[in-house]
Amino acid sequence: MKRFRTLLALLLVFCFVLPLISCGETLPEITTEETETGEVAGDDENEASTPLTLYTTEDLEGKIKYLGERTGTNRSGDVALEWSGSGFAINAVIGPEGSDLRIGLRSNYSSRWQVLVDGEAFGNAVKSANGNRKIIFARGIPSGEHEIRVVKESQTGTNNNNYNNFISLEINGTLLDPPEEKETFLEFIGDGYLVGYGANGKRATSPSINDETSFLASVSYLTSQALDADYSVVAHSGIGLATKAGAYVMDELYDHRFAYRDVDIAYKPTRTPNAIVIHLGMDDPLTSLTKGQFIVQAQEFIEHVRSYYNAKVPVVWLYNTMYHTVRAEEIRALPEVMGAGSEVYALECYYGNSGSGQTKDRYPSAEEHQKTAEILIPFLQEIIEK
Repeated sequence: MKRFRTLLALLLVFCFVLPLISCGETLPEITTEETETGEVAGDDENEASTPLTLYTTEDLEGKIKYLGERTGTNRSGDVALEWSGSGFAINAVIGPEGSDLRIGLRSNYSSRWQVLVDGEAFGNAVKSANGNRKIIFARGIPSGEHEIRVVKESQTGTNNNNYNNFISLEINGTLLDPPEEKETFLEFIGDGYLVGYGANGKRATSPSINDETSFLASVSYLTSQALDADYSVVAHSGIGLATKAGAYVMDELYDHRFAYRDVDIAYKPTRTPNAIVIHLGMDDPLTSLTKGQFIVQAQEFIEHVRSYYNAKVPVVWLYNTMYHTVRAEEIRALPEVMGAGSEVYALECYYGNSGSGQTKDRYPSAEEHQKTAEILIPFLQEIIEK
């Protein structure tokens, strides 16, 4: 039966979609890397400019909003910040002398973080390193009432023993009720494109592409902000339907709440997304999946994701973003394979190659992510409002 579905899918490619790629083209191989360890912007030895009040994660209960549907407390009692875009938000009244922000982390791989005050980036991104550290993330937050966010800009580590734990927050101010849950909730699933891989760089074969990766520059974040939506991001560079990043292909990784750690802890959603945005296929060469096999596996993956919500959530599969000739035929054919009324859509985006890359092929830049967001935002608005 599965062989018949594969043959049917392959037939539909040729029947319904104009050819976009030549038979001889294959996807450049992309390997995954761990985030590089670098200089720490601040640590235990840094003095705060004002006295700070310490809040543990237990103290913060009822005063903090965690970002990312999969962010939460693990078995050790720490808050796991693994996926790109994870982090937290608080509302606080800062004292008249202003305040620094110091964060306690327990981790064994380095990550990059950005503080936002009232929605705007506050200072430069901070790079944390291995170990148990209290790091000054921001200096001189002004007096007054503010929403303060800390967002993970970089990717999760890909080893099963990797961990990035949030254990405390220190600030000079009074914590208020946390920011409210947004009415709209979007889920983003895919590869490096959805985490802004290389978006802040401008060179091929970059030796520092991890530092040039920016979730805040990605189409995932830009779209969520424009639609005033909460988000969940399940993505890593180099992953595909048949291609592993670390030990897992996406169909396997999706089931893990905390990405590559505590893999026996399954994802259990508390919300149903208004729409699911997928970007996969760039890392699945024809040597690993034929065109027909790709379509069948894509269909099965959509059904797998929807099974978590027991609902026919609209799915938008993006293509033409980078390596634009790869898998475009199959993605364009996917809505036909799924059938009328499937609420599966193939959306052609803005092609970009002006960011950084691990090979001679470069990822889209921040500006090119913005141009795709300008295509995706009205499309999502239309299907969500149906």
